[in-house]
Amino acid sequence: ISLDFMYGDKKVKIVDTAGLRKKARVVDDLEKASGVMSNNEVRFSEVVVLVTSSETLLEKQDLTLARKVIEEGRVLIIVVNKFDLVTNHNKLRNDLNDTLASSLSQLEDVTVLYTSALKEKNVDDIIFKSFEAYEKWNKRVSTGKLNQFFEGVIERNPPPLSQNKRVVKLKYITQSKTRPPTFTIFSGNKEKPPESYQRYLLKAIRETFDFKGIPLRLNIKAPKNPYTKK
Repeated sequence: ISLDFMYGDKKVKIVDTAGLRKKARVVDDLEKASGVMSNNEVRFSEVVVLVTSSETLLEKQDLTLARKVIEEGRVLIIVVNKFDLVTNHNKLRNDLNDTLASSLSQLEDVTVLYTSALKEKNVDDIIFKSFEAYEKWNKRVSTGKLNQFFEGVIERNPPPLSQNKRVVKLKYITQSKTRPPTFTIFSGNKEKPPESYQRYLLKAIRETFDFKGIPLRLNIKAPKNPYTKK
C-alpha cells in the first residue's frame, strides 16, 4: 500500500509492505508473493524503516532483510514498537545493541527508535529521523576537505603492507557519488590495503563528516598502465 503526502514542505511517498513471517510459517501463495514484494521494495526505496516488536526484537529474517537494505546502499532505521510493554528498558537496549554489533557489524551506529503506537510515543520521530538520514545519504564532501582529513588519517595510521607484503601507496581521495555516499581513493601502485584498513578509513570518514548510520562505499583505484594498448 503506497501513500503520497506532504510533511511540511516536503513530498513523501510511503510504502507499507506486508509483514514478513518466518519462511516455515509461510504456506499461502499470496503471503509468499507479499514477501517477495517486500524484498523488491527495498531496491526502489531510499529510507527503509524496519519495524519490529519489543516482544520479539530482531529475528533471523529481520536481520536478513536489514543486511539486504545495507547491501543495496539504502538508509536503514530500526523501530522497536510496543516499548510501553517493556519493564526493563536498559536490558532491552543492551540486548538489541549486542545483536546489532554481532549481526550488523558492517553498519555501525544504525538509527534505532523505541516507540509505542498505542501510546503515540516517539512515533513522529520516525519521519523526522528519516529526513535527517536522507540528507546525510545525499550529502557531498568537497575534495579539499576530504584530502585534508585523508592526509591526517594516513599520517596517524599509515596503511599496512598489502596481502602480497608490498608497500601500499595511497595518493588522494574524492567522493565519486552519493546515494549512498561513495568514496574513491587513488593509489600510486596496484597494491590495495587490507580490508581491516579500509574499514578503518570508512569509520573515520563516518565519524569526521557525520555519516552516522549511513551505508558508505569505498573504492581503491589503481593507476593505469601507460603502456597498455587501448
